[in-house]
Amino acid sequence: MERDEKIEQLKEEIRARLQRYSQRSGFRFNPDSQVVEDILSGLAARQSSKGKAYCPCRTTSGNVKTDAKMVCPCFWHRDEIERDGMCHCKLFTTPEMPNGIE
Repeated sequence: MERDEKIEQLKEEIRARLQRYSQRSGFRFNPDSQVVEDILSGLAARQSSKGKAYCPCRTTSGNVKTDAKMVCPCFWHRDEIERDGMCHCKLFTTPEMPNGIE
């Protein structure tokens, strides 16, 4: 399998996992589909290169314990959504968040 095909397959697996998570959690994907695609691509690239779907908006340290907090959905996302209506990378939002956010 070529690298691009592998990334696309990982992206779809991550999308399915995070969609299930969002349904259980009460959050939703950002209504801006381009934001979702960009974040999912970053997650898939990180899973391919680093072995885990680390948030592409955060810098990993190489410390397994510290970096585990950055696997999407990250340790901080609930607090960020509660405070800002969306997580840091803007993948997850509250159901009340208006469409068209960037």
